[in-house]
Amino acid sequence: MLQAKITAFTPSSLAALMKEEITFNLWANKRLISWLSEKTRKAPCYQHLLQLNTALKNIQCAERYWCDRLCGNLSSVKTREDSIEQLCEKVLVASSRFAQYIKALSDYSFYEEYLVNSGDKEPALLPVYEIVQHALLYSVIQRGQLLNIARTLGWNNAPSIDYLSFLMLHELDMNLERG
Repeated sequence: MLQAKITAFTPSSLAALMKEEITFNLWANKRLISWLSEKTRKAPCYQHLLQLNTALKNIQCAERYWCDRLCGNLSSVKTREDSIEQLCEKVLVASSRFAQYIKALSDYSFYEEYLVNSGDKEPALLPVYEIVQHALLYSVIQRGQLLNIARTLGWNNAPSIDYLSFLMLHELDMNLERG
């Protein structure tokens, strides 16, 4: 029988984990957006493009929303109808901004609590690391939706965007970007 080992995080190890996860999120979004941008130019089915549009908007709005809240910007996120190309760019901007914000936090900042309202639930005080984890997991779900829609369109050659691929390919991708 497997037994779980509970690991207590120190502020610096939790901060390192959160910063690694936000880096993974941006990396996965960049890889998927690059691939989708190429594919959508030749997309045959309007209905599936609407679904792609919705999933992209969900990623962009969620990452922007939580970054804004953590930065103290309490204004509402306004959305409008954008093309897939515009949404792809907005996803990358939101992900980059969120990553920059999280990477700039001090180790102890991840334990600061924020009041979070979630629709039909009672407001709760949650630490930053749980809010970040929520936002990143939401993006993972939406990337999965994007891949499912892409498979429906017959696009079966999607790039690997899982965490293990990130660990193995991230440095290579960074070196290629630097030229």
